[in-house]
Amino acid sequence: FYGTQDVHMKTEADIASHLGTAACIVYAQSFSTISSVIPAFSKRGDIIVADKAVNYAVRKGLQISRSTVRWYEHNDMEDLRRVLEKVTKEQAKKPLTRRFIVTEGLFENVGDMPDLPRVVELKYRYKFRLILDETWSVGDQEQTLQDCVDECLANGVLVTRLKSMPPALGAAPRDRGWQPQPALKVCVTTGLSKKEIEKAGVVIRHAITKVMTRR
Repeated sequence: FYGTQDVHMKTEADIASHLGTAACIVYAQSFSTISSVIPAFSKRGDIIVADKAVNYAVRKGLQISRSTVRWYEHNDMEDLRRVLEKVTKEQAKKPLTRRFIVTEGLFENVGDMPDLPRVVELKYRYKFRLILDETWSVGDQEQTLQDCVDECLANGVLVTRLKSMPPALGAAPRDRGWQPQPALKVCVTTGLSKKEIEKAGVVIRHAITKVMTRR
């Protein structure tokens, strides 16, 4: 609400350290994450090869990027190979562009997963980059999230558990046993002063750091 502050950047550094990545960016909303990341890397004239079952947020990112989008049949690795090969041949004598494969680690709309080793193999073979939306597949964070909630509550800040259900959950019998990954929801109201919000942010950051660095 008040923009990026030191506490945000420190939290991002803590999360990056926990995940073992070079850097981390925290977005205020999961929907805006992938829909912003895609157009940040892929622009007009670039090429994206995407799975036909990607969720609405991913599709909005594809649209905003204004890239050339080619589709492959859902989780069909042979069709993905065919599309990548076709794109590679078409672009052989054209100016070099950035090329991306876009898919999900766990599909929001259908609840299944791609053959990631095969996707990565094809990515290297045809020299594409991979954008993988892991909104629902980041891992089993159940206990980690509950520990963060408890730690914040012990310091006077209420953070609730958010368990949203994908819109198409249960659309097919095979999907009915699937449950989405839990997340945290932080509610900030206009009834709090800027100082109170900053204090709450520090408490949340310390809670996340304490839980994620726990051995």
